Amino acid sequence: MKSLKSQMILIIILISLLPMVIFTALSAYQNYSRTFNNITSHLENSTKNRAEVLRTYFKPIFDMANMLSDDANVKGSYSNKYDERTWLLKNFDNIVKKYSNFEAVYIGLKDKTMLMKPAAELPPDYDPTKRPWYKAAMAKPGNVVVSEPYADASSGNILITVSKVVKDNNGQIIGVLGIDLSIKKLVESFLRDQLFDEETPYIVNDKGITLIHEDPDKWGVDVSSMEFFTNATSQSGVVEYTYNNVDKLAFYYKIPELGWTVYTAIPKVVIQNQVWKQTYMYIIVGIIIIVIAFIIGLMFVNNAVVKPIITMSKDMEEVGKGHLNVKVNVTAKNELGKLAEIMNKTIMSLRSLVEKVKKSSETLIETSENVSSSINKSASVNEHIYAEIEEINAKVQDASSSLEETTAGVEEIAAAAQSVSKSTQEVMERTTETSKLAKEGLKT
Repeated sequence: MKSLKSQMILIIILISLLPMVIFTALSAYQNYSRTFNNITSHLENSTKNRAEVLRTYFKPIFDMANMLSDDANVKGSYSNKYDERTWLLKNFDNIVKKYSNFEAVYIGLKDKTMLMKPAAELPPDYDPTKRPWYKAAMAKPGNVVVSEPYADASSGNILITVSKVVKDNNGQIIGVLGIDLSIKKLVESFLRDQLFDEETPYIVNDKGITLIHEDPDKWGVDVSSMEFFTNATSQSGVVEYTYNNVDKLAFYYKIPELGWTVYTAIPKVVIQNQVWKQTYMYIIVGIIIIVIAFIIGLMFVNNAVVKPIITMSKDMEEVGKGHLNVKVNVTAKNELGKLAEIMNKTIMSLRSLVEKVKKSSETLIETSENVSSSINKSASVNEHIYAEIEEINAKVQDASSSLEETTAGVEEIAAAAQSVSKSTQEVMERTTETSKLAKEGLKT
């Protein structure tokens, strides 16, 4: 048979802990979803912010390229009729000194002349018209374009160039203006404010060529066939893909004026681990609350219900053993307290009834003893009468032999008769008294 305590524990589990466990589980699931959405939203916003930083970063560079392409000295540098090249180089030098992020400013003329600041030693066979930045600009006359990453002819550093076609006053193309930017510096400024160490920001142009990446080996790599590039069809969003057997999420945001797409790639498990880390803390706190609630509930039930019932049970066992001086000490101001009061009243009634029964028994015993004594006395009297009667019989028999003895015997008989009469009266009185005592005993 299950104890009351175990049954109460089961009741606590069913009516309080079970709903709390369900609530904790639902809350943990909601926290998981909320945390996952918060992290993904942060990565989306981070990607967008990087795109906005790049847009802000390149806008003055684009403006500079447009301004220089319309500069009189630049437009007249091919003919150099008024020594425009001298003034052009002075202007380029001032710009490079003012803008520290500019590696070089130059113009490559169609006759393969290179006007550049700061000055650099170029190979003897250097031909600007064959360089990537020159070809990119010539492919889109009138637009400012950004080249793919390439190795600088003089330093070997990996650069990208913002370039634009330059036309003279007659509208004839005379060359291409270029502003060199260091990818290394771009990466340093571009990769700031990362939430996760495993987070990888990078930029891909509209041809699928990687422009900026934390890994220099990835600069200029064609990713046009990669899933994250082919599935990035909207202005912004997230693409789930697998790379080197690792499931990843790529958050992207496009910059139309640059023709670039900014990505933030991260292994999916990193986000999940972070989410679970927070969810585990939530679950642990929930478990602690459940345990505390269970202990408090158990203590309350044990003190308010189980202990009083056990106390009353033990007291009633003592009552069952005949100990009627027991008092149930339960002072709870509830149904159990009222039950204890009723039990105490019942014990008092039983004790009073037993005392009355005891007194009645004592009276009955005393009456029985009196009756027994009376009966014994009656038996003694009867024996005495019988003896006297025997004696009378003996004397009567002797009367036939002697008259004198007869006369004397008659006198003795008379005396004996008187004695018998007295004894009989005495027996009747005692019999009456015995009957009275017996009636009194029955009434009691």
